[in-house]
Amino acid sequence: MAMALNRDKKNALVTVAALLAIVAFVQIVGYGRVTHSSAGAPNHIWQRNSATPGPEGRACISHICVFFDVMFADELAGRIIFLLYEKKAPKTVENFRSLATGERGINEKGIILHYKNTTFDRVVHGLLVQGGDIMRGKGKEGEIASIYGGKFRSETDDAKFDQVMNE
Repeated sequence: MAMALNRDKKNALVTVAALLAIVAFVQIVGYGRVTHSSAGAPNHIWQRNSATPGPEGRACISHICVFFDVMFADELAGRIIFLLYEKKAPKTVENFRSLATGERGINEKGIILHYKNTTFDRVVHGLLVQGGDIMRGKGKEGEIASIYGGKFRSETDDAKFDQVMNE
């Protein structure tokens, strides 16, 4: 019985050590792949750092990328980088990009057109996060705020998503 308990402890330690090694590897490999470009570019626009090429960096050269720094209990929990396909959905991308940067300020109804300080309503680990209520709970049922003044026609009825890049 004592032997089995020791074996279980040893297996648990090996598992934890393996997980820590994987996390360290991901941190080292992913470090510096995407860097902020502030020279003449709006806030939250990212470009590839040529010294550390990677698939997400190359994509940010030909597409718009924006990011969210996610805070949890006043601590930086991580960064989410979004790759936006402006040719497939130009109005949707411009709406999302503008709400991410906050460059449109406040609309005529007094709504702050910015995702900053909004919360996630739903989180499914490894799959999705849902949130971004820019009306901050002040909207009526079904009311939508956008840089266009409300709801606008969907541009991506046939869009299919086949991957999530998790760093």
